[in-house]
Amino acid sequence: MMAHELDMPAIQRSTGYDVEHVVKGGERLPDCGGINVLHTPGHTAGHISLHLPRIKTMIAGDAIVSAGEHLVVSPAYLSSDPEAATESVKRLIEMNLDLERLLVGHGEDVYEGAKDNMARIFAGPRV
Repeated sequence: MMAHELDMPAIQRSTGYDVEHVVKGGERLPDCGGINVLHTPGHTAGHISLHLPRIKTMIAGDAIVSAGEHLVVSPAYLSSDPEAATESVKRLIEMNLDLERLLVGHGEDVYEGAKDNMARIFAGPRV
């Protein structure tokens, strides 16, 4: 099991298990041609997202959810800190990653054009 250091106590309390691999964000794991660990607090203090550049994929988990065909920041009822959740998603977008796929914790995953779809999260309503 891998988790951010800030989520370790809650995981240990709720599961009774120790976390085997502790991350802080910024690590690059060797699996799958390289996985970048990104600290994306909001859902929880230690929420992480995983970027797999070789296959142009982001596992956003609960940082981003899809609502129909639209992506949104994890809503307040799913977030321990809604402001941090918004800032985390803004940082992900500002990273300008070459993404095709975005895997989310709730709703439909995006399998084509994830980068453009993410860029529209804060664009506001279409007129």
